Amino acid sequence: MERLRAHLSRLTITAAVILFGGACLARSGGIDKPCGWRIISARPAGPQDTAFVDRHPLLAEPQDPRNQPGPGSLRLLSVTTPQRTGAVYLFDQRTGDSTLIAERASMPRFSPDGRYIAFSLWRSRDRPWNLVIFDRKRGRRIEPALGGCVTFDWRWSPDGRWLAVQDNPCKRGKCRLCLVSVPNGAVRCIDSLDVFADYEFGWSPNSTDLAVVRPEQVDRHSEEPSVADVWIFSDVGRRRCLLAITPEYVEREPMWVTDSTLLVERQGSKSIQNDRVLLQVKGGRP
Repeated sequence: MERLRAHLSRLTITAAVILFGGACLARSGGIDKPCGWRIISARPAGPQDTAFVDRHPLLAEPQDPRNQPGPGSLRLLSVTTPQRTGAVYLFDQRTGDSTLIAERASMPRFSPDGRYIAFSLWRSRDRPWNLVIFDRKRGRRIEPALGGCVTFDWRWSPDGRWLAVQDNPCKRGKCRLCLVSVPNGAVRCIDSLDVFADYEFGWSPNSTDLAVVRPEQVDRHSEEPSVADVWIFSDVGRRRCLLAITPEYVEREPMWVTDSTLLVERQGSKSIQNDRVLLQVKGGRP
């Protein structure tokens, strides 16, 4: 059985390389513009292959989303108030002091340098999830001009200058992938979907490139993505590159190991566990 799994894993990687080789072909059958990114090699990832964000305490996904680590002894606590609404507190474990950051708020995340706190703020049924960024140094809020329906899956760039966030339409429109500039709060939307689904994305360590799994089709029964392609949005979203076309929704959770190495999760069949695949990529202007 182990030999069979190893053989199937090698076939998976081989198929991946074949698919990646045709990445400049768009799904419409046309030729995409030269993008300057390509995959050099692909191999199964080992235990030593860890994503850059997992090695950064303030970028890694916290084990407890209601108690998030910060710089030094600081923590972000998400609590439920007696009115059954959420509230976010800044708690200092060393002194025991706590400061209310916002009521009716949830899902706080520190910026990599610890200066800013991004969180979701409930305003109304029409604007249920508003992205707010709190500047701890100046004591002011930054409220980007998004649609009030952002998902909780936002990502700080490692240099702390950008937030990548998915903006969902509350009533109508398309799901968008947007970049928020910090500290001015300017919004630049870099992509939109023709289906109602969630992006999966991750920043490169140099804070210039986003690896994006972009859903193309959704299963009408499960309402989950059934087909998705892998893209790289480089130069902070100014240039787009179709990196890989996949026959189905198999590439998940794109994360950078280095500025030239991507770690993705490749979904297997029901009888075979998912494989972690390490992709060596090369970028640059076409």
